[in-house]
Amino acid sequence: MEFNHLPFHFRDPNAEITPEKPRCFTEMQSLAAKLSNSIPFLRVDFYQINNKIFLGELTFYHMSGYAQVSPLNWDKKLGSWIELPAAPKGNKVIQ
Repeated sequence: MEFNHLPFHFRDPNAEITPEKPRCFTEMQSLAAKLSNSIPFLRVDFYQINNKIFLGELTFYHMSGYAQVSPLNWDKKLGSWIELPAAPKGNKVIQ
């Protein structure tokens, strides 16, 4: 994973400074994978303080699912990357 700005943003524009990759990044990735196991989408926020990892928050819907992506064509692209489980038999699927 590279630490570059992506070609889209939500409410706020990207920062002018590109963030540095945390020293504990590999461990953070491993912990995030364990925490998000079998969950279609989960943002896991960590802090690194004095080379120790602290969990900030777990977010199921970025900005409560109400944030508009800019440019708008990224909204559908980001959504296409999430694999949702099939609806249980007998449940209606809203499209």
